[in-house]
Amino acid sequence: MFVYRLFWKDQELGFVEDVELDREQMDVPSNVHGRFSSIENLETIRPILDFLSTGDLDETVFANALHDERNWWLRDDWGIRRDITLPELCLDEEYRYGSIDWQWRSKQ
Repeated sequence: MFVYRLFWKDQELGFVEDVELDREQMDVPSNVHGRFSSIENLETIRPILDFLSTGDLDETVFANALHDERNWWLRDDWGIRRDITLPELCLDEEYRYGSIDWQWRSKQ
């Protein structure tokens, strides 16, 4: 079973497992779904998880960086970086577990 680690820039946010690829529309980039669990130290990443799950963001210094898809990526079991689009999270009330959706980005 593959386990990915979700990153924003160099900040690890959590783990992604049970990845499923939606191939209903082959002519457009396919959506990818998985199960998300956050890292233990929630205090440092809670604003980022809040942004990913609600889309709301206080005006902060890093607001533009959160919207920049170049800052989002997954690391696979072999340590290989896989660039992704801005992910969407649906999290439980404690911000520990939920689902995640994204698309793979090609390296250009």
